[in-house]
Amino acid sequence: MAKRETGGMYDREGSFYEDFFLKKGICFLGDYGFDGIHLADGLCRPRLPLQWSEYSEDMLEQAGIEVPAECTDPSAYVLENHRREWIQFCTERWMAYLEHVVNGFHEAGFSVIVNSTWTKDPMESVYRYGVDYDRLFNLPITAVVMENGAPTISIIDVDANAGFRQTYEDRKMVHHAFRASLMTVAACNRNRIPLRPLFLPG
Repeated sequence: MAKRETGGMYDREGSFYEDFFLKKGICFLGDYGFDGIHLADGLCRPRLPLQWSEYSEDMLEQAGIEVPAECTDPSAYVLENHRREWIQFCTERWMAYLEHVVNGFHEAGFSVIVNSTWTKDPMESVYRYGVDYDRLFNLPITAVVMENGAPTISIIDVDANAGFRQTYEDRKMVHHAFRASLMTVAACNRNRIPLRPLFLPG
């Protein structure tokens, strides 16, 4: 099967996940009478940072990165020697997927709401997750949900933050980072689409 220039996930029959998802999503929304879809975690951006993404031979081939045969840790090699190329590849792949899916739902008459990239600022959004806010805000989306879990982060257990051990001293000022991120994302948006705050209970 010939891969698209931007790469993408596909099944053994050669169908791209984004095409399958869009087709079934449009069918589902129409059958159940929904006005639109909320692309939440994992559908609007990766759930985990790029350093924990897939480093299979197929993915590296799509990215044009060759790992030495004797290398036993492809992820460490890529991040040490080709981090910029890896980020650019992952960003292009995620944005191509989002542009295809969002435009497809929009053209079918459905509204689309997406989550922000964990409420990270525009630079960190690209660097850690491969999502370009500037390109995202140019898509026909109804709104972006800005998650804000800051009020509860200071009281969660040390081991409860998705495997990251963070002490209270590490967490107690995190709401300032959230506030700064909201301002930088708003500046990047330039009033193109509504940004909807979502206050998570924990």
